[in-house]
Amino acid sequence: MSLFDSVNAKEVVALSALGFSANVSTFFGVLLLIQGSVEFAKEMGLGIGSFDISTSQKKSSKVTSIPDSNVEANKYLEQVISPSLNSGDTSAAEATSWAAASYVALALPATHVMLLELNDRQESDSGTILYSLGNFNSEETNSLEEVMQEGISAAIKTVHESKGGRVSIPATHPSSVSLLPEANRRCVLLQKVQLEEGTDRKVCLLVGSDQLLQAYTKNDLKWLGRFGKYLSLRI
Repeated sequence: MSLFDSVNAKEVVALSALGFSANVSTFFGVLLLIQGSVEFAKEMGLGIGSFDISTSQKKSSKVTSIPDSNVEANKYLEQVISPSLNSGDTSAAEATSWAAASYVALALPATHVMLLELNDRQESDSGTILYSLGNFNSEETNSLEEVMQEGISAAIKTVHESKGGRVSIPATHPSSVSLLPEANRRCVLLQKVQLEEGTDRKVCLLVGSDQLLQAYTKNDLKWLGRFGKYLSLRI
């Protein structure tokens, strides 16, 4: 082996070691980021560690109280789990609770997360809010069953008919008006949750925010897609 070949070999080894080191650093950096978001969610009372399955039979469960610097009074995020999501096996409810809490922790603009379901086999009143997380003021949201059904149906149809599986809808959209407080309709995202073929159920995530779409980063939107795929395997 010539001196030139020896030098090249050393350079290749050095570059390989450098590349391996960078990959290891990136890997553990992502792990630390995920761990930090989960710990942040737990501190807020939103993680799986705070999930009490005994509350699933109640109408709602107050998760935690979070100070809001914009108002004098404290606000809280309310977690509501539908009995149909928590019937028998609790894994679906736990997975949804973790996904919603993690997304609120990761995507700072997100203030509300809902998991909506529509059953095509049923002719009417087939829409269901399987899960919701957020500060819902009953005075600002429409509590009429017919209007809420229209909102659920509109959300499911809008996102399932889209090509990409994720869309942003205006504040005047029936889903925005009937399901979210007015202040949290500035940016409403719908994410398709693809279930196995042959099922009559259609499911999607709805995310509300009091900020515009520009406040979301590319990673925020990617995480929403990841959580959609995560839930498609667990509900």
